[in-house]
Amino acid sequence: MVHTPRAKPVLEIIPNNRFIVFHGDQHEAETIKLNGVVRLTTPDAMSIKNVKIWLEGKRRISWFYMGGMAAGEVSDKKTFWREERALGTSGTHKINSGTIEWPFEYTLDPSMPESIEGMNSTYIVYYLHASVSRPGWNAKDITTTQHIRIVRTLGAEQMETTRSRTNADIWANKLSYSISIPTDAVVFGTSIVADVELSPIRKGIKLGKIEMRLIEAVTKRIQSSEVPDQRGDRCKVDESDVAKAEMEFPEESRVTFGEESVDNPIMEDEKYVFKATLDLPKSLKQCRQDVDSHNINITHRFKLMVNIHNPEGHISQLVCRLPVKLFISPNLPVDDSNEVQVAARTMTDAELNQQEVTLNAPPEYGRHQLDALYNDINTGGYMSRAPSGSATPFYAQSRNASSENLQSLNGVADMHHSQSMPALGGGESHFVPAQLRSRLANLQDQGSSRQIRAAPAAHHSPSGGNTPAYTGGYFAAHFAQSHSGHASPPHQSPAHSVPESRRASGDGEDLIDDNVPHMDDFDMGTLSRVPSYGAAVRTPGPFTPFADGLPSYMEATSRPP
Repeated sequence: MVHTPRAKPVLEIIPNNRFIVFHGDQHEAETIKLNGVVRLTTPDAMSIKNVKIWLEGKRRISWFYMGGMAAGEVSDKKTFWREERALGTSGTHKINSGTIEWPFEYTLDPSMPESIEGMNSTYIVYYLHASVSRPGWNAKDITTTQHIRIVRTLGAEQMETTRSRTNADIWANKLSYSISIPTDAVVFGTSIVADVELSPIRKGIKLGKIEMRLIEAVTKRIQSSEVPDQRGDRCKVDESDVAKAEMEFPEESRVTFGEESVDNPIMEDEKYVFKATLDLPKSLKQCRQDVDSHNINITHRFKLMVNIHNPEGHISQLVCRLPVKLFISPNLPVDDSNEVQVAARTMTDAELNQQEVTLNAPPEYGRHQLDALYNDINTGGYMSRAPSGSATPFYAQSRNASSENLQSLNGVADMHHSQSMPALGGGESHFVPAQLRSRLANLQDQGSSRQIRAAPAAHHSPSGGNTPAYTGGYFAAHFAQSHSGHASPPHQSPAHSVPESRRASGDGEDLIDDNVPHMDDFDMGTLSRVPSYGAAVRTPGPFTPFADGLPSYMEATSRPP
């Protein structure tokens, strides 16, 4: 009989996100939730005692030294973070076969140092550990471990400090150069593109090979006490080239004009303009991100060298160094093998770098000054656009009325007034053209009464300047020409005129103002005139109802913004 091994219980830690990103430094970043479940899968019923999970952060700093006849290693290893949580029910209890899950949640403080991985003897790593205790003298606990990576990317304040870097000068009276990079913040795993402009000054020199380097400087520091003090710390600084590239000098990059040739140059001096690209490593084992902490500090510099062949036969070298900052982007994460996930990329290196350092700034003043205001805001004093009535073409420039099907407007009128005017029939009413004319006349009556009430006012702007009165537009001008006998001028209206053209009295009768035109005085053919294209073009645009001249300094400063 063949012995069949029994299936063992399996314990898993399943976090919702193993890639934790802090945006900004410890003073700018916000706390982040790390949550998930601990899953136990068992083929048989079993007894368990305690279930717990803990987050652990470890740091190790080490280097070798040689001095005279002595050699040795300096090392410091410490567990700087440990936070334990109990899950489930405490005490011994029995569970059935199958799968059981316990949720967990951690609140990560932004002061936690970011993960540093890839170096042999120096690192900062985070792990989630979980264990299930089993009662009995011969029972083994079930344990598991899950790796967590914490990275710190650029925050809003750091994005504001990123800028392009340029090194431009004249070198040894031989070469005029300008070397620049579009931004000093570079996403880890992409590339650095430098814009190079070279102009030989001395005759007879020849430009040769272009060399590029990325220099990484790692500062390791071991504290002598719990309080950080650089005077008593042991320190070691290492520099290494983590990326290298060479390119032949591009002779075809010389700047020329359309009619220029080698024999007939238009520009007396030569000038070469080209781009030099340095691809960055894709693995943390070759290169690390920038880290700013007391124990481990990592910085990078971009170095570009141009070989210059002199007429005397020797070779000179122009060296340019520009500081850069490498950071791990959430859009280009690093997997468990410390490799950049290139398959997840959807953009080029230049697009990714530009997107990471671009801020979503609010619109400029010129773009939002004409935004629509809320209805409850007092618009007095605002430099808003004038009413559209002043831009309506004049009556003499309008063409004859077009034939309109007023019956087709019944559905629109029913939809708009089915709820607001139930007395006229609600949703089942059918307005006739006479009713539409009557309602249009009512609107005109209300507008005329408002003009009568507003005319005695001085028409002053809130800042003190005189404001021209609004004349009512096209229909008011036509009414003044055709029915001057029915309407009185605004400045001649009595102060005791009624606010509305008609209002309900106490006994149900209507009081009609004789100064307000009746709805029979309006001609539907006149109201439906549509201006021609030429008339619309010749009509002056809307004016701003403020003083004719420019305001004084006191008037401008007294107005609201």
